[in-house]
Amino acid sequence: MATTPEERVTAFLTDYTRRHAAAAGTFDPPNPEAWENWRRACREVSREHGTDKFLVSSDSYQGASPFDPATTRFTEVAVRGQYATVSAVREAAYRFVEFKLRRIDDDWRMNDVKEYLKDPDRVHPAVLSKGPSPGPRRRLPRRSPQRIARILETCLSPASRFVRSVSSSTAKCCVFRTSST
Repeated sequence: MATTPEERVTAFLTDYTRRHAAAAGTFDPPNPEAWENWRRACREVSREHGTDKFLVSSDSYQGASPFDPATTRFTEVAVRGQYATVSAVREAAYRFVEFKLRRIDDDWRMNDVKEYLKDPDRVHPAVLSKGPSPGPRRRLPRRSPQRIARILETCLSPASRFVRSVSSSTAKCCVFRTSST
């Protein structure tokens, strides 16, 4: 149990770095089991240190831990009621990081991590905002394999006004319509 936001962030950094070091070397040669172990480790770190919404990304693995307590220095702690922000500077690609926490009972839990290339206190607030929502995603209609085959056959026939580009490495076919003359 962490009685201060700094204690929780330090525990998170230490635990993440320990698990990161344990995973080192398991990805070479590439194997699916190493990725499953890494995903499991990230889920466990999220569960041990975070709220229900907190999830440590397991989409990538780097040689050096991005959350190393030895290379992370706290610069500010702001507590507002049940919420806290621990700002830090670190030696990583995204140099500036803010750890957002929430107090649940008497325990501070990680709620979010924001990473910045530049100091967020020196950047105009409009740059930091997410901007307008792109709106709901539209699902593309599903096409049957037979329909796709007919479309490709028509498009790729010698009489067609289409030019084809086939990539053998990915086995994908791109069809471009030429201008009609």
